[in-house]
Amino acid sequence: MEQWLPRQPLILTPTIPLMWTVGWLCTMSAYIILGGQPPSPNQLQDSVLLVSAVILVMNMYNLILIYQRAEKYRNLSPYAPRALLLAIILIISIVLAWGQPKVVLIPSYLNIWVMIFIVLNFLQALLGQFFALLERPQSRRKFASMYWPIVVLCAAGIVTPPSLELHNGWTLPFIIGDCFLLIFFIARSWQEMPRILVKVPANNSIIYELLVGINLATIISTVMSGVLFIIFSFINNEISEV
Repeated sequence: MEQWLPRQPLILTPTIPLMWTVGWLCTMSAYIILGGQPPSPNQLQDSVLLVSAVILVMNMYNLILIYQRAEKYRNLSPYAPRALLLAIILIISIVLAWGQPKVVLIPSYLNIWVMIFIVLNFLQALLGQFFALLERPQSRRKFASMYWPIVVLCAAGIVTPPSLELHNGWTLPFIIGDCFLLIFFIARSWQEMPRILVKVPANNSIIYELLVGINLATIISTVMSGVLFIIFSFINNEISEV
């Protein structure tokens, strides 16, 4: 098996479901606040299921890569239980996503099923990081780690949509949660800045430089929008202005 699948476990693949769910949910929440009408799930269901099938195949491939290394890491006690837990989470996620695709794959607001799906994707991403980093040299693990972005994504998916909807008495707790999330995001982004700007061979690539620029621009715009959103929320101004 190993000679057929010599690759290391993938870093990004286990995180894609979390990125999709949180990204879509937060975008739709903001779009609704601006007065837009979210697209009908019936119009998107087939396309989303097709894309999710591709992501599912990638995650199954990644799981095979992990299990083929079980013998190599048999002395590492967390390896086998975490591999089993990852398989269980993946199965539950598949059943939930394909059982209710209109609700959990194309959400327009946060509900209990979407929250469960976000938590499952969060655990899947964390476990995926564990197995992926285990194959990296010790000196590269810190630079390759995506643990903190995964934590920020999960928190944003649970805190941001209710904050945009502003549910009466729950408004203040969610705004305070946004404050903590934004402060955490700023602190971690500042700590990650040297890692983003470090000189590597890929710096000679125009695409790499473009991605770095997009990353930096996204960080700046996120911080500015977040600060304005919190200020406008406290002074009861029109949120749609942000």
